[in-house]
Amino acid sequence: MTTPDRPKSRIEVHLLGGPVVVVDGSRVKLSPYQTCLLGLVFGHGAKGLTREKAIDLMYDQVDGHAQRRRISQLLLEIKQRSGRKIIETESDWLRPAPEVVVGGVEAAYAN
Repeated sequence: MTTPDRPKSRIEVHLLGGPVVVVDGSRVKLSPYQTCLLGLVFGHGAKGLTREKAIDLMYDQVDGHAQRRRISQLLLEIKQRSGRKIIETESDWLRPAPEVVVGGVEAAYAN
């Protein structure tokens, strides 16, 4: 017996007035650090940025190991809250997931 595939949720990231994550029309609540990381990754476009660059921009004092671990925790928390991976990692790079729609401010605050 097979089960039908569940349709994937529509995930949008709005940078203006945010950044804000919207899943199937509902806004996802993120912490300030999650929001900061999301804005940095999506604000750098499809190329994204390195973990090191994100660390340099997010933290005053750099303790490489601790901040790299914190970035990994933030990525996991964003995934858990949104229901899908919206930031992809490849080697040391953080990039927007290609299936995420980047939208305008109007849709983010419609609810």
